[in-house]
Formats: sequence, structure tokens, C-alpha cells
Amino acid sequence: MKVVLYTAPGCAKCDALKEWLKRQKVDIDERSLSDTDVQAELLLHDVFDLTAPILERDGTFYPASQLFKGEELQILFLERVLGVKG
Repeated sequence: MKVVLYTAPGCAKCDALKEWLKRQKVDIDERSLSDTDVQAELLLHDVFDLTAPILERDGTFYPASQLFKGEELQILFLERVLGVKG
């Protein structure tokens, strides 16, 4: 399973998601949304909402609006997407 986490500096949701992924022992490749090459790569994959965080698992992208409801991390959704149990 390849998991990429797209983050932004000072992003509290990014930090919360990174911590949860670490507790679940999910290895991630972290990329910064402030990098224009990363932005271009996302656009090539038809990802137009560049609001951090964005999670990619095996080529499928999940925007912040799916990962969080307000400020609350959607743990059940993440467990299903990543095949882990919290």
C-alpha cells in the first residue's frame, strides 16, 4: 500500500492526520502543497481542490472534505480506506 500525505505549513489538520497515521503504523510519503511541482502533479491527476491535507492511497485521492468533518478526523472513513483498525 502506497500512502502519500499532501500537507501545508502550519496546518493543524495535517498534524492531526499525521499523528493518527503514525499511531496506526501507516508509512507515508509526505509532500508539501507549497511546492509548485507537487501542485502540478496533483492537477495532472485531476485534483483541483488543493486544501490541505490531501491523502492518496494507491492512486486514489481523498480531499480534506472527506478526511475531516469540521475539525473532527473521520476515523471510520480512514480505517476503511486504509484497511486499518484503530
